[in-house]
Amino acid sequence: MPQVALAFKPADLRPREHVRSLLFDWDGTLFDNHGFNFRALRHALLLHNIAITEDWFHAHSGFSARGIVEEAARIAGSGADAGTVLGDRDAYAEDRLHEIAPVEPVLAVLLDAGDRKVGVVTGSNRSNIEGLLRLHGLEERLDTIVTRDDLQHGKPDPEGYLLAMRHLGVDNGNHVLVYEDSDQGIRAALQAGADVIDVRPLLNTQAPA
Repeated sequence: MPQVALAFKPADLRPREHVRSLLFDWDGTLFDNHGFNFRALRHALLLHNIAITEDWFHAHSGFSARGIVEEAARIAGSGADAGTVLGDRDAYAEDRLHEIAPVEPVLAVLLDAGDRKVGVVTGSNRSNIEGLLRLHGLEERLDTIVTRDDLQHGKPDPEGYLLAMRHLGVDNGNHVLVYEDSDQGIRAALQAGADVIDVRPLLNTQAPA
């Protein structure tokens, strides 16, 4: 049965020898961009007269970006098109990617993957993912990237992780390790049959006072 391990220090992130594939969430796991994502989405939603708070946004962390927009529009009684809102968000973010810093201990695991296959599964936009990959010279490190553009259902649905496993030629999750920072993402990975490392304890210990 798949299990969840908590990472309290960088050493807790190391995969065991039997693990052959590593899959990483993006937002808040590989890159410290939750605050940036909130600012970008708030900007886009305000263009459509929809207001959200940072607490509300973080409470929905782990859901797909489209799902967050659709829920915000529903609450506001707005008929705003989610695709248009996300396009406005991406336009805002495109020239500001340099503001997003990597989560160094988790990124170090990716860079030290050796002969393991490596992928990303995220609710973020593909163009934003690829922009950060280019910015940090990581394009050649990933064997697959699954984004919101590839999926019918976001996390906590396991569709994204199952698709990534198929891309990597993995027929089950027994030898897959997932790195996540949200309850929704952890549920998705477990339902896909993979073990999970929850990076939140480590990130909390590294947060500035």
